[in-house]
Amino acid sequence: MKNVAAVILTIALFSPALHAQPADSLEYALSFYPIQIGNQWDYYNDGNQNLPPVKSYKIFQVTGDTLIQGQTYQIIHQRRWYERFWVDPGVWVFTYELYTYERVDSATANVYAWAARFGSPREVLIDSLMADEPTELPAYRMIYNSHYDYDIMVNDELLTELVHIENADLFGTEHQVRTFIQDGTNVLGYKLADGLGIVALHLGGVGFNSRLVYARINGEEFGERIFTNLDEQETRPLTVSLHPNYPNPFNPTTTLRYDLDEPGPVRLEVYDLTGRRVALLSDGPASAGRHTAEFNATGLSSGIYIARLTAGGTVQHRKMLLVR
Repeated sequence: MKNVAAVILTIALFSPALHAQPADSLEYALSFYPIQIGNQWDYYNDGNQNLPPVKSYKIFQVTGDTLIQGQTYQIIHQRRWYERFWVDPGVWVFTYELYTYERVDSATANVYAWAARFGSPREVLIDSLMADEPTELPAYRMIYNSHYDYDIMVNDELLTELVHIENADLFGTEHQVRTFIQDGTNVLGYKLADGLGIVALHLGGVGFNSRLVYARINGEEFGERIFTNLDEQETRPLTVSLHPNYPNPFNPTTTLRYDLDEPGPVRLEVYDLTGRRVALLSDGPASAGRHTAEFNATGLSSGIYIARLTAGGTVQHRKMLLVR
C-alpha cells in the first residue's frame, strides 16, 4: 500500500485568512473532486472533541452513474458506523446510509448535485473548483440531522464561502487544501485537497470532526484503513429507521431499506401526493435487523411518491421520485 503515513493536517481547521494559489489549469482544478466510479474515501472521528466521546467511521464510495433529466450523475453511496462505547466498547454499529447524486462539469469545473431531499427536486451548484478567491455559492454540502451525515442542503439565504487556501502534508505528500464554511458561521464546513477530494468534514457546534484516513483514487491508495470488516459485523440496529430508497429518482423499480431494533409488526406502504395508497409492500410480523422491499411503479405516472413505514410505535416517511 502506497503512502501509508497517517493524515496530518498542519493548519487550523477553519481560518479566516486566504492565501490564493491559482490553479494551473482546468485539469488541475478537476483534481480537487475525483468522483470517478470505483473511488472511495474513509473518514474517522476519534471522539476526542465530543462530550460524551462518540467515535464514528464513514465510508463514501462512487458505485456507478445514472441519467437524470439528460445529465449523467455519479452515485455516491455513504455509510456510517459508530462505537457502542457505553454498553459494548469495541463493538461498531451500522447506523445510516445515504445516496447522493453529483456531477462535475468538465468544461467549467463546477460541481452540481441533484437535490431531491429538500424542496422541489432539481439540480443545484455546490462547488466551483476553479475558485481561487473568496466565493459564495447558493447551495452547500453539510453534516445534518441526528446522524451527523453529509448531504446536500439548499437554502436561498445560506451560502458556502471559500475562506482559506494553503499547502498541507497529507499522507506524506504536499497538497493544496481549500477550506469552505457555511453561512459565515465557522460551524459547518469541509476541506478539499487536490488529488484527493474531501479530506475533512466539520460540525463545530457539537464537535463532530471527521478526517480522511484512507482513499482509493483511480486505483492508487492513500493512507490506511482503520477498519476492514465493518460489513461483517452482525449487530442489531438501535432504532427503527427507514432509509432513502435506491435508486432515486427511479424508473420503474426502486429498493427501500428499513431497520428494526426489535421484532414486531411492520407496515410499509407507498402513497401518491393525493393521499391514495398505490402499494402495500409489507404488512405483518418481522424480525429485528435490516429488511428490504422493492417498489415497482409500473403503470404509475411520473411524480413524487411517499413511502410510509409504521413500526415500533413510530411512523416514518421517505420521498421518492419516479421519472419516466
